[in-house]
Amino acid sequence: MPLYRQEKASAMWGATISRKTMADWVETVVEWLKPIYHYMRADLLRGGYVQADETPVRYCDPDQKKGKTEQGWLWAISRPGGDVVFDWRLSRAMAS
Repeated sequence: MPLYRQEKASAMWGATISRKTMADWVETVVEWLKPIYHYMRADLLRGGYVQADETPVRYCDPDQKKGKTEQGWLWAISRPGGDVVFDWRLSRAMAS
């Protein structure tokens, strides 16, 4: 559920939690999980066989014009019997 909807729901429950607070929580969890993500991704890429799926995704950037969407790319990377990791990119250019 998007954070703006969770913010509205929390107000209905009587314990308003701001979108900013929830975004800060999400950012903290992302930082905690980064080492696990990087390990899983590196392990997949070290293997001799990798499956990948590229999906174009339209998204709204709050810093851009209202109502205008941009296109990003979501990659699912896996191998049979292995982990699956997702990689979000704003372009199809190779990441460094």
